[in-house]
Amino acid sequence: MLPKFISDIEFSKTLEGFNLEINRDFNIAVGVSGGVDSLALLVLMSRYLKKRDGNLTVLHFNHKLRKDSDKEVLDVKKITESFGHKFKALTWSGSKPNSSIMKIAREKRYQSMIEYCKTQCIFYLMTAHHFDDFIETFYMRSLRKYTTIGLNSIPKKFVSDSLIIQRPLIYYKKVRLIKTCEKYKLNWINDSSNQDSRFERVKIRKSFQENPTLYQKIERKINKKILENNEIE
Repeated sequence: MLPKFISDIEFSKTLEGFNLEINRDFNIAVGVSGGVDSLALLVLMSRYLKKRDGNLTVLHFNHKLRKDSDKEVLDVKKITESFGHKFKALTWSGSKPNSSIMKIAREKRYQSMIEYCKTQCIFYLMTAHHFDDFIETFYMRSLRKYTTIGLNSIPKKFVSDSLIIQRPLIYYKKVRLIKTCEKYKLNWINDSSNQDSRFERVKIRKSFQENPTLYQKIERKINKKILENNEIE
């Protein structure tokens, strides 16, 4: 069966499990890099909010790590404005570390977005993590012999002070996010670091592409571990 784009009805049903309180007083932020994952989340949330009250702010974090990063800010701003939403660019200034760059960049991105949300009274922050991210992280942690709780590493939502961080795409596979962007004719940014085999996640991703059976095995295992983790918690 060929993968399909995520429909408005399907996405609305997904959001029912997040208990969103949508009204004029609730502000929602979406982290958008300009890649296919975050653009799929943006278009789905934008269409969802068209029929409801609520304010959407697009947050783009400029890591200043690629030569085209400033252009990407303008590209995401243009897309955001075409949807009629507020745009805010956040920037990682100062020197960059020589090691653990991906980990530190991720921490800086979250820290910056969370701090901005607090200043703007934004109640929900959504990110575009999807099921393939979940499986990759699960596999990397299993290789490091993490415990059951540690394996369940990307929760669909968690609370950080007064902010609720939500991942409504966490149980959708990436191929469906691609189909969704294609459906709405969105041109996404391709991050060159996603092809850099120096990074562990990229190595894992390529091993899944070369060995689909391994991916399927981890997919079956992860569903069992999620149930075990829920019982422990």
